[in-house]
Amino acid sequence: MSRLFDQFVGELQKREMCISIERLAHVSKFFEKHDFFNEEKTLKESIEVVKILLDVQCDEEMLLSALLYRFLEKEEGYASKLREVFGESVYQIIEGLGKMRKIESLAQAKEVVILRKMLLAMSEDPR
Repeated sequence: MSRLFDQFVGELQKREMCISIERLAHVSKFFEKHDFFNEEKTLKESIEVVKILLDVQCDEEMLLSALLYRFLEKEEGYASKLREVFGESVYQIIEGLGKMRKIESLAQAKEVVILRKMLLAMSEDPR
């Protein structure tokens, strides 16, 4: 287990355990099994997101989704395992986040195409 994750669990215990010990154990096993503890930067970012969500008093499913999303975003094929281990509601939240991310990237790509067309139209010789 990661020292960073251990510290995070300690902070959660001080906040009256917003995520159950059992579910945190599942997260820990999931991370260990898929070697996610080696991705320190991603783990730190995920923990920071969870801390923000704790301040606005989100429920356990939202907190778990925030903790897991960045890792699942990087790795294809973990979604079905996620459903088995963490349940349908966490899976649905993460799926929704993934769809929102795709929409955002499509919108950015469309803006690039529009900008390119605008620059070509403004130039005298588009060759």
